[in-house]
Amino acid sequence: MITRRKFVKSAALATVAAATGAVAVLKKIGLANAQPEVGQYYPHIWDRLGNAKYIHPWDIDARLGPDHYKKGARERWAMVIDLRKCVGCHLCELVCREHWDVPEGFWRSWVKAIQKGRPPNAKKYFLPRLCNQCEDPPCVTACPTTASIIRDDGIVVIRYEMCIGCRYCIAVCPYDSRFINPRRKTAEKCDFCQPRVDKGELPVCVEICPVNARIFGDLNDPESDVSKLIRNNPVQVLRPEMGTEPQVYYINPDMDIMGRIKERRGR
Repeated sequence: MITRRKFVKSAALATVAAATGAVAVLKKIGLANAQPEVGQYYPHIWDRLGNAKYIHPWDIDARLGPDHYKKGARERWAMVIDLRKCVGCHLCELVCREHWDVPEGFWRSWVKAIQKGRPPNAKKYFLPRLCNQCEDPPCVTACPTTASIIRDDGIVVIRYEMCIGCRYCIAVCPYDSRFINPRRKTAEKCDFCQPRVDKGELPVCVEICPVNARIFGDLNDPESDVSKLIRNNPVQVLRPEMGTEPQVYYINPDMDIMGRIKERRGR
């Protein structure tokens, strides 16, 4: 049972964490060197109700504060999805769910499909979907706790330890890319697999694609594959009229499926 004193103390600590970063708070309470393990409860890592927090793999770096997410402006990450190649195998969707332990019924990345025509002349069209890592992300503006931020390299991330699950970011996202994780009770979305990117690795969906339909790279490098593809091919972004400047580009999309992005996510 949470006493009033414990709740007030936890709220005060959370306020300090938001202002000074979680590392400073952990140093103050003598637990800066504590290493959380997956599947354990840690009383010094609190949730918004003052309860000990259950640690998932994605939470381990979340305590490090806002400076952890600032990488400098040397890169500007983007993704190109070449729909001339996509075969709708859903491997990108499946590996994302497995890698990030996404709860059943939710997706960080998914593939939408529609069928046109009637058999035997029917044809399927696919549209892989994920967070668009906008240059002007409405989710960041709407977040009341600054849990959602845009890094200097353009990746929009969620600082889970600061998220209160208010759903404002979900309401304003034009791309239906966010959801509330029912286990953690915070918002979640694709972040281009930023822990992998920071280590020089590709997002898992890019790495698994058997036909190389997903291309990831640095827009600040004119010789990168993404820069060359955007420069040499007509590309489309989702909902350009919103003015969010998405950083996910599509080559040769079917415009009917592009216009159906407000429908419920899934296959």
